[in-house]
Formats: sequence, C-alpha cells, structure tokens
Amino acid sequence: MRLRCPRRRLPLPALLLAAALAFSLVAVPLAAQTARALAQAQELVDGGKPQQAIPLLDSLIKREPGNARAFLLRSTARFLIDDIDGGKKDLDKALQLDPRQRQGWLHRGALEVAAKHYDAALAAFGEAEKLDPQAQDNDINLGAVLLLAGKLEPATQRFQSYLGKHAGVADAQYLVASNYAIAGYAALAVEHLRQAIALDERSRLLARTDPNFAVLAKDKRYTELMATDSYKPPAGSHVAARDYDLAYNAEDGKLLGSVVEAMSVSKERFDPRLESAPDWALVWGDLRVKVMRGADGKGRVEVSAPLDRLSEAEWRQRTDKLFKNIALQLYSRKLSDAKKRD
Repeated sequence: MRLRCPRRRLPLPALLLAAALAFSLVAVPLAAQTARALAQAQELVDGGKPQQAIPLLDSLIKREPGNARAFLLRSTARFLIDDIDGGKKDLDKALQLDPRQRQGWLHRGALEVAAKHYDAALAAFGEAEKLDPQAQDNDINLGAVLLLAGKLEPATQRFQSYLGKHAGVADAQYLVASNYAIAGYAALAVEHLRQAIALDERSRLLARTDPNFAVLAKDKRYTELMATDSYKPPAGSHVAARDYDLAYNAEDGKLLGSVVEAMSVSKERFDPRLESAPDWALVWGDLRVKVMRGADGKGRVEVSAPLDRLSEAEWRQRTDKLFKNIALQLYSRKLSDAKKRD
C-alpha cells in the first residue's frame, strides 16, 4: 500500500519593451531545459537509479528554487534511497509551493499510514480525492486507511465502490482481499481472494508468496482455498494427459521434479514459481501443466492450452515431446535411485 482575472495592459516604454522581448527569448530555452531535466530525472527514478537523479534535481532546484515538481521528484528519489528525513523535507516543500500536486498528497498519505497516523492519512488521501474525484485509486486508498483505523463499515463501502468500477477484474478483487488480510479480517480476505482466483487462477499463485497473506497461513479457510484447484479447461481447449508409474507426492517432489526437467529439455517456457498442494501441483507457462494423483497409485500429468494459442499440429508435436521427455526423466531417475541402493 495499494493518495486570474486578466489585467489591462498599458503601453510599455521602448526600453522596457525591448527588455521584455529579450526576457521572452531567454525564457523559451530555459523552460525547455527545465522540462528536459525533469524528464531525465523521472526516467532515472523510474529506471531504478534514484541516486543518479538527485544531482540533476539539485542543480535544477538551485536554479529554480520555486519548482514544486522538482522538489516532489527529489523527495521520491530520496525515499527510494531510504533518505526518509530528506524525502519528507522535500515533500513538505513541494506541497507548500504547490498544494495542487496530487501525487504529493498520495505520498504524504502513504507516509502517515506507515507511521500509523490514520487520521492524518485520511486527510492526505482526502486532499488527493478533492484534486481528482474520479481517480480510480481514491476508494481503495481511503478504504484501506479506514480499515486500518478499525472502521469496517465505511471501509467496506469504499471497497464496494472500487469493485463496482472494476467489475470482473481479478486484480481489483485481489487488492481488496490483501487489504482485508493486512487488517486481520480473515473471512473477508478469503472470500475476495476466492473471487480473484475465479477470475484468474494465477491469483492463487501470487498469494502464495505475498507477505500480506502470511497472517492467514494457519487459517483453515485460507489453507483449503490454497489447496483447491477447481479449474476446468473451457470447452474446445487443447487437453491431453498421461499416467506414469511414479505417484505424485508433494513431500518428495520426484514426479513434479521430472516434469520440470522435461519442460526444460523440451524447451518449454515456464514460470519458475511452482504451485504445490497435497494432491496436485501446477507449472505455469505457454502450457498449463498439472501434476496430480492418478488412479491405482499412479501419477497423472494433464496439459492444456487455449485453442487459439496453438494449431492442432503444433499442440500434438509439443505435448508428445513433453510426455516422452517426462518418461525419459522418470526412467533416468529410476536408474539413479537403483544405483544409490546398490
């Protein structure tokens, strides 16, 4: 946590007019120079090089001590290098110079949340909402702080508003679930995570390594959800399966290990983050590969993919190759185990 009335112009004397024209000729390149410096500094910050951005911003601020954007960007750079006091000082100056900088209020809100100053955080995110009432992060930011402050009902109203604007979006359900988890509302966290998984089952994979859900590790509802794979390939999907003599065992990982090795040998792209549950495991890639308990104590490997991802010929060629390499890896493992026994 994821905050003028025109005045009548009078004729200028010739010398003043000349001076005004001279100033205007200088102002254009200075403005362009400022824009380039800000853009370059922003690129460095976005590229993970905040330390290199700071000297650029130092020079810009020295030349333009009233540049609110430069102070705000330097505050971000300083926060990224853990210069918290320097970042706060720059942030205060940025908002003093221009309180219309919405990103500055979002930063202020985040700092107040970290300090557990929830009333101040609500005020900061409230300022951000005033500056852009239609911004999509208003509800989630304010809902998260209300929840941390123990105000469940108004927080839930904010979350429902957020979800209403992101109907059918797995990431939105996941974000709400993580906020409930952080605040200790296990039942609500599990329910929204369940909805996120129904929309995109990889939400379950994400939750496995998300520290926000660590507090639910011993919650039965959460562990049951993480152990459940209810996915069924849509009608018309490519689907193929093979049974192997080695049973799936989540403890020894032999069948799963052989599948992963076979995918590498077959040059199949896959996510190194594996899902493992007591009765099944998943390897994510171009192909969805599920390893599970089969009948009669055997292990079963099921492979699927959307129909439009591969032609029928390519599907057959790749799955035949994968199944063959799994068998070869299992045979090699069997020989290795026999040698160890001897």
